[in-house]
Order: sequence, then C-alpha cells, then structure tokens
Amino acid sequence: AALGAGLIVYVKHEARLEAEAKFQAQAPRVKLPPRPLPEFSLTNQKGEPVSKDSLKGKIWLANFIFSTCPGQCIVLTNQFKDFQAEIKDMPEVELLSFSVDPEVDTPEVLHAFGQQYQAGPQWEFVTGPKEDIYHLLQKGFLLDAAPNPDPEQVATGEKILHTTKVVLIDEQGQIRNYYDGLPVDIYPTVLQDIRALRSEP
Repeated sequence: AALGAGLIVYVKHEARLEAEAKFQAQAPRVKLPPRPLPEFSLTNQKGEPVSKDSLKGKIWLANFIFSTCPGQCIVLTNQFKDFQAEIKDMPEVELLSFSVDPEVDTPEVLHAFGQQYQAGPQWEFVTGPKEDIYHLLQKGFLLDAAPNPDPEQVATGEKILHTTKVVLIDEQGQIRNYYDGLPVDIYPTVLQDIRALRSEP
C-alpha cells in the first residue's frame, strides 16, 4: 500500500512538472532582438500608476508571482529580495513583480507582501484588472499562467500554474532577454546584461 501511495505521489509530481514545463517553454531561451512591449496601465502596491510610459528611461526586471503562492513564488521573491543589493547603486534599475492573481492581490495586499520581503524603493509589486494583466503577460511577454487543474494542489494553495521566467526590459520598454528565475546562479548573468544595457549609447 505504501508503495502504491508513493507511486501516486510520484505520478502527480511528474504531472505537475510536465504542466509547469509547458509554461516554461513559452518563452525563448536565448537573447532576441529588442521586442517592444505593448502599452499598459496598471497599479503598484502604493496605489500609484505603473505604465510603459512611466517606466521609460528605466531598465527593469519583471517576474510573475502571487502573494498566497506556497512554492515557486517564494523562491522568485527571495531572489528579487537578494538582488536589490546588487542594484542599489543603479537608480535607473527597477524590479517589478506582477501578480497573476490580481483579484486577490490588491495594492494593500501587495504592500503587506512587499514589507514581508523587505522591498525597497526599487521594487514594485504590480496589480490591476485581470484581463489587463493576462493580456500583457500573454501578448506582451509571450508567457502564460492558468488555473491549476489538480484539486489537491489547489487545496495546498498552488491554485495557479505560471511561468518562472524573469524578463529584462530596456529603457525604451523593449524585451531584451529571458532567464529562468529559480536558480540563484543566473543572477550574475542578469547583472552583466544590465550593465551592458547601461553602457549602450
């Protein structure tokens, strides 16, 4: 019986990995020519507007999380928390965490979430109408998120399957690179790419 239960757990785990891999495969894994993001208008954790226009002149990294996520979002958020120290002397560089559960993640919820992770002035948490968030995610970033079809995982809080990609955007609002946001060893490469953007004419 124990062996059978273990097999079920293993199969569920493999199914979850396969489902998550589907979303990871949505984004290119190599550098692309600059690709402009569409216009967008959303709100940060302070209730302030965030748009492509307001970010013009900034180099920024985007990731995609939700505040009640018990798994990979914790890793993604901790990575951004630690990365703040690397950009503290680069005022033109920002971190943006977009909620894929905006109906729950109001500005007030994201403000408390940001405080929990010691978010500084260069880190914004972004929310807004769900259709606007998902349009930007899917049509702009070429990534995805969707309800988790496994009710047992939903019961543990993993209600949304979503990308773990981190995206680098330049001062003109153009996508410049994608990274797997979970491994800590990718961040020296991210920093190198940011420095390269800062030195562009």
